[in-house]
Amino acid sequence: MPQPSQAAPEPPPPRQTAPLDWGAVTLFALDLDHATLSDSMATYGDTADPLLPVSEIARLLDLDIEVLPQQHAIHGRIGESRRALTVDLDSSVARIGAVEVTLGQGSAKVTPTEIYIKSSVLERLLPLKIQVDTDDYRVTLIATEKLPIQSRAERRQRIYNLGDAPLQDGEAVLKVDSPYRQVGYPAFDISTEIGTDTVRGGFTSRFEGRVAADLLKTDFTGYFSTDDQGRPASARLQFQRRDATGGLIGPLHATYLAAGDVYTPSLVVGPRSYGGAGVALSNARIDETSVFQHISLRGELPVGYDVELYVNDVLYGGQTTPIIGRYEFADVPLVRGTNVIRVVTYGPHGEREERTRVINVGGGQLATGQTVFEAGIVRQDSPVIEFPNGQLVDSGEAKGDIRFVANIAHGLTPSLTVAGGVGLFSDHAGKSHSVVTAGLRGSLLGTSVQADYAQDFNGSSALLLGAAGRVGGVSFIARHSEYGGAFVDETATAFDIARPMVRHSQMLLDFSVPFFARQRLPFSGKFERTEFADGGVTWSARGRTTLSVANTLVALGGDYAKRTGPGFSDERLTGSVVISRLVDYKWQLRASADYGVLPNAKLQTVSFTVDRDIAKDVGFRFGVGESFDSGRQTSVQARIFARLPFGEASLGGDYSTDMRRWRVGLQLRFGFARDPYRGGYRMTPPGPASGGSVAIQAFTDNNGDNRMGPEDTPLPGIKILGGGHTITTDEHGWAFVTDLGDGQQAILRTDTSAVDTVFTASPPQVISFTPRAGDVIKLPYPFFPTAEVDVHLTYRREDGASVGLSAVRIKLVPESGESLASVTEFDGTAVYESVRPGHYRLELDPEQVQRLGLTLAAPVEVFVESKGGRIVVNGEIVIKQLRAQ
Repeated sequence: MPQPSQAAPEPPPPRQTAPLDWGAVTLFALDLDHATLSDSMATYGDTADPLLPVSEIARLLDLDIEVLPQQHAIHGRIGESRRALTVDLDSSVARIGAVEVTLGQGSAKVTPTEIYIKSSVLERLLPLKIQVDTDDYRVTLIATEKLPIQSRAERRQRIYNLGDAPLQDGEAVLKVDSPYRQVGYPAFDISTEIGTDTVRGGFTSRFEGRVAADLLKTDFTGYFSTDDQGRPASARLQFQRRDATGGLIGPLHATYLAAGDVYTPSLVVGPRSYGGAGVALSNARIDETSVFQHISLRGELPVGYDVELYVNDVLYGGQTTPIIGRYEFADVPLVRGTNVIRVVTYGPHGEREERTRVINVGGGQLATGQTVFEAGIVRQDSPVIEFPNGQLVDSGEAKGDIRFVANIAHGLTPSLTVAGGVGLFSDHAGKSHSVVTAGLRGSLLGTSVQADYAQDFNGSSALLLGAAGRVGGVSFIARHSEYGGAFVDETATAFDIARPMVRHSQMLLDFSVPFFARQRLPFSGKFERTEFADGGVTWSARGRTTLSVANTLVALGGDYAKRTGPGFSDERLTGSVVISRLVDYKWQLRASADYGVLPNAKLQTVSFTVDRDIAKDVGFRFGVGESFDSGRQTSVQARIFARLPFGEASLGGDYSTDMRRWRVGLQLRFGFARDPYRGGYRMTPPGPASGGSVAIQAFTDNNGDNRMGPEDTPLPGIKILGGGHTITTDEHGWAFVTDLGDGQQAILRTDTSAVDTVFTASPPQVISFTPRAGDVIKLPYPFFPTAEVDVHLTYRREDGASVGLSAVRIKLVPESGESLASVTEFDGTAVYESVRPGHYRLELDPEQVQRLGLTLAAPVEVFVESKGGRIVVNGEIVIKQLRAQ
């Protein structure tokens, strides 16, 4: 069934994200290791347990945390053990590793640029003890494990090294629009490798390229790769458009539309998701789904990369060296509530990238009157462009057949939803099927329930019952299917086209249990039983957990399967261990092992890799692996790599003993994108064709026209933080940031600490936009020269003395734009800060003019020049009438 909740109105923000009371600000000093990190950190609320700015603290401590105020979320990794941190304010839940922390009312607040969390809650999320001294107005941090800033201090023999200035409280977010264009400049990602291979007969060459651009107001993406002999092997292209507001296809209010190489959805029972040349559309939200529907996670990934999927901080699975430039985790089950999805990729040159996505899983019920749909039609496993030696998934006799799948759901009442679907497809044997489904979604005693009936017009049918909920801290999903007439259910794990199923049962569990040192051990389990028409039965069980031992992340897994059938019986029990450790924030160590217990206890494979940066942009990787499955086979790899301003380069090789095979190669990875400020294409690090990019021009806008001109001054030295990189504007004030993803929102942060901003108004230091592959956003970033204007108003007493007049409400009125208001102090002085260049006139408050008889003895005009500075203006007040007090 489709994902619920697109058409429903957005719920109001929860109480813990209510606006701050700006009058309750308290400035605290922030200390760590007897050093002051900040002498004026703004906090709010109760001074005994103040609300602390998470983004500012994270920057000061150099924590790997991303604060997303617009999404009411915080993502990151903590410590050398790389524990996952996720805070989702909309669901009032935070998770550090396997520990879930419930956020009570008032625990957190949100501003446009910051998220504040109470000190008592924050120390449960970060490796800190937080001591608040309300007498000295000082917050002291005590690290409970080594922090990155402390590790760097040990290495560099100094207390701290800060590069990022904290954002000012109340600062606005600079939101940048990026509308789709009819025709945009294409961006490219290129990967090429040349080398030698003793098995393949010497010289080898491989090429991989991506292209992306706006075309006909859609996002066009293309991919092409060769095999190791330089022959075309794989290609795909796609046109897609996303609109979170549901503004696509008129009354359908679609949020997603794609054509080219796309994927169909799956039915709740029957056909699964398949790819091929075709069309897909949906009005469902990408961040919400039903507990009764599995999701499929796909993404772009260069050949030679490894990828791991973590669901709620438990390793779900991994893939090695995708052959067509993308990864796919199909039919991933999620539990009801908040699910944290992490996709971690590892490159052959030591690259490590992590993408976090929070998916809220409901019980499948929609709001009353709400309708959600999704549909797709493809030529099954047949891309738009196909080569004779192409590397694709084999779908048997069904390759090239039409596969059409559509789902629709409608909310009848707040607690009851009807759902239906249709699927037209061919199975692996080439037999055609026409399936329709009908079902209900509801709630019973706090448990979500489903019932679905499916009819295949070939004469088979299926009945599916399900329940999902949470009991005693254990989240569960239970499903049972009964099949009649050899029904083809591709969504079942044990599906076998040669063995029709009679019934299938599945139970998914997700919970955590207490562990040593106040830790909790997360556990994810799956249990299945399938009965076949031939009398055979398959039992399977799978368990996964992740724990931290001595700052080392350890992922454990076990799989059991017992299969019986006519004339055969098989029982297997296997296990796996994956260990990851970041040492002193310099060495990245990874080790893994797979072993069998049944039918024979033996070690199957082991591997170990180490990555180390030996200079700022230079590092190396060394790895060794051993396989024991069919004779002992050893493989060794070593590479040295460099991150260049225009890309990445590596030189390395590997050796395997099974065929006495040597491979040595030089690989280059880089991007091409048009720089709108330089006026042509430039080489970039990889990423412009896989995600969005931003070209920034920072300058002092002396004439106030928001454009760089001959009278303006470029601003070098401004740091731009985004995409996991820090880019600094050059002598022209230019910076180009790429590899910003293609999600719903991206955040850039600027650091102006190296720029003299006295008598200068800075633009917002948080930049928010929606990135898409191939798009380069042109962003002028003007700083405006300002002046401090001191207005001194006096009036002449009867004795002739001229004295200051207090409490006079006055305004500086520009020739265009908003007025600046102020009130004179006891000595008749009012100070206006950050006044932009221009011509202003001074005006009195009309109400005081009428009530008190105030008027200016002579017009007062103020001329602020582009050089800024301090301006003193004097004026005299005439009091025509004073009312009796």
